[in-house]
Amino acid sequence: MSEYTPDRWVILYITSDTEPPIRRVFAGWTGSYLYGDAWKASSGITETLEFDDRYEFVNYSGSRYICYKTRYGMTGYMVSVYDHWSKQLQDDMTITIEENPSGQNATPIH
Repeated sequence: MSEYTPDRWVILYITSDTEPPIRRVFAGWTGSYLYGDAWKASSGITETLEFDDRYEFVNYSGSRYICYKTRYGMTGYMVSVYDHWSKQLQDDMTITIEENPSGQNATPIH
């Protein structure tokens, strides 16, 4: 099992006419002079654990994302990746960013 603690993160809610909806962690890490920024999208959330300072998201792959509440949001690099995805979507798909990471409400971004 892998563990990830991103610098920034959001929860994506992906729907399609042909597939069941899925929630995924979209995680980003800020780079340095030698190493650029990085991002990762999880395989799909199976369990959400909420603590005072963080959420822990368990995924289909068995990986765990430890996401601190104060780090919710996207880096500039993540925004550009998300914009690219949005332009590539098929007509029957939508991606929204959840306003409440616990999974209670999904708020459309576009």
